[in-house]
Amino acid sequence: MTTQILEELIQGNQRFIKGATLHPHQDPIYRKQCAKGRPAPIAVLACADSRVSPEIIFDQGLGDLFVLRVAGNIAAAMVLASLEYAVEQLGTQLIIVLGHSNCGAVTAAVSGTQVPGHIGNLVEFIQPSVKKCTNNGHPPEVIEVVRENVLQTVNNIREADPILSKLIAEDRLEIMGAIYHLESGKIELL
Repeated sequence: MTTQILEELIQGNQRFIKGATLHPHQDPIYRKQCAKGRPAPIAVLACADSRVSPEIIFDQGLGDLFVLRVAGNIAAAMVLASLEYAVEQLGTQLIIVLGHSNCGAVTAAVSGTQVPGHIGNLVEFIQPSVKKCTNNGHPPEVIEVVRENVLQTVNNIREADPILSKLIAEDRLEIMGAIYHLESGKIELL
């Protein structure tokens, strides 16, 4: 089942890249049907960046994706709670952690400069990825840290007790990482 739904997302992204989007499930009749409730087999944890809208880049419509967006696509407690809700109440079978090129949150973490306010909380979540990618004291490339941050977030979700880790162990839930490349529009599966 998850192979089929993943293939639908890949096809949607290919339509987006070509400029041949279908804009499915956006008509008034479907909207009324969807208002009564709809399962969400796919959840996407994406960055809050306005250039990274999962519904658009995967050419999906109303109710097709359960989308969570937070700068740096980090899985803090409230995000994990929302993913648990998705799998428990909406039948989510696949979670995709979606990072993107030129991520501002990752760039801030890589720069190592002091950031104001609550932005430091985001940077703190990303710092382990920065450290893992730092080589001989040289700062890493942002895209390297984006990739590592996605993989670290995937691992954090896999280990989230009690609900997510249990469903993954039972093969009832899959999780994967991906990177959206802003210039090409292409999704790279990790």
